[in-house]
Amino acid sequence: MYTLILKDNGTDIELMVTRALLALSAAASFTSNTSEHAILSTVTALLLLLMALFTKALMQKFRIGKILMLLTAAVLLFISTQSLAFSLILLFYGSILKFFYTTPAVHISTEGICIRKLFSKPLHPWGSFNNVILKDNLLTLDFRDNKLLQLEAHENAGIDEKQFNNFCAAQLTQ
Repeated sequence: MYTLILKDNGTDIELMVTRALLALSAAASFTSNTSEHAILSTVTALLLLLMALFTKALMQKFRIGKILMLLTAAVLLFISTQSLAFSLILLFYGSILKFFYTTPAVHISTEGICIRKLFSKPLHPWGSFNNVILKDNLLTLDFRDNKLLQLEAHENAGIDEKQFNNFCAAQLTQ
């Protein structure tokens, strides 16, 4: 019946994944220290660690893309470890996230409410709710087990709040 597209937090997830990959690259670079390349590996590990610490500033303030950061990290990792496999694995894991990411949404029907997340799509029957309200693009789901879930819908939802709330009230009284 109704589908609410939730505000996208994909950039937050992208930041966390990029930061984690850069930190892992720094650890790999530091642990691959050999006696002939000790200074190079240490400097490279420190550069990768600094990139991991300042990922948000680099991506948002300086508008450096995730792909460019991961390519730079892959080159630095290759220089310090002399292993093409580490660099390719870094690039693979950095690019695979966009294939798994799905836009979060809430599907409301007569059967219940389905909350679509990254890895799950649980269907909650109407009997598990005390109240469901949409007000100012904020969907409030009041569960019977004292859980309260508030989800921010995208501004362009285009759903009549009064009609939606009447539908939900009718489903809750049945």
